[in-house]
Amino acid sequence: MKENGIPALTITPGDWLTLDDDKLYSRLDPLLQHGRKRPSALRSIFGENEQPLGRVAINVPTLTWMLGSRYVSDSGCVTIGGLRAEKVHGIEGIFIGKACTATRDSALPLVTREGLAAWASEQARIISASKFDELPKAQCAEVVLECGGELAELPIVRWGQGVWLNTDEFRRRLTSLSELMVNFNGDFHYDEDEDEVHPHDFSSWFEIDADIIVVPERAIFLKAGRQTWPRSITGQPIPRDSNLAEEVRRLIAQVWGDGVIKDSEDRKIGTVHGTPIRREMTIFHRVLKIR
Repeated sequence: MKENGIPALTITPGDWLTLDDDKLYSRLDPLLQHGRKRPSALRSIFGENEQPLGRVAINVPTLTWMLGSRYVSDSGCVTIGGLRAEKVHGIEGIFIGKACTATRDSALPLVTREGLAAWASEQARIISASKFDELPKAQCAEVVLECGGELAELPIVRWGQGVWLNTDEFRRRLTSLSELMVNFNGDFHYDEDEDEVHPHDFSSWFEIDADIIVVPERAIFLKAGRQTWPRSITGQPIPRDSNLAEEVRRLIAQVWGDGVIKDSEDRKIGTVHGTPIRREMTIFHRVLKIR
């Protein structure tokens, strides 16, 4: 690059560790210079002897309208020798990586399982304290769990119309209940075969019942290129549907113990102008032991 006809230095080795957050984001994805504002969530990860292994943040799933279309950032990458070798989906920033092929066109981050878990736990604390809406926070919890981190105050379920609960709050509610109606597929949508209301009325006036629990559907799919990362280093099994769903099942089993019966039943889940709306729901029954 030249300034007043004189060559000017614009990039120096290792400057990605000290660049202002917005400047690093702009370097990774120039379109974002007109995009959304973020909390200052980029954090560096170090290995042995303080070797820098990355400077990254969870890509909070918010949409930005740009140039007449919806745009979602995907500005995470793995580098080898300062050059991009692989995209990372669900995370923004830079990981230092190792080559997976002789041509160095595929790479995995060098971060350890312990380093990744510590970073994810810090991300949970940052995002918990941010002004993001509760749904994006819950979707970020999916990534925190996948990286082996602690959830802090991140919400994991919505109870009824708009009450979001974190892990501790959900656990406390479980202690006084003997039945749960859970939807593990996120928000409810109009079903032309089931609903005796107009689609517009459903989208505008659907009111969910107060005892229905909704687990957000998975919005962030974390991976490095075509690799099974980070499960290749965390050793965690692939969940049946999502990490949040597995966490909810784990908490139910933890609080209720062995006395849990799971069924699938057609239940009323809400109304539209007084018209009942029904769906197939997962029902958990707590079997109380008689002493």
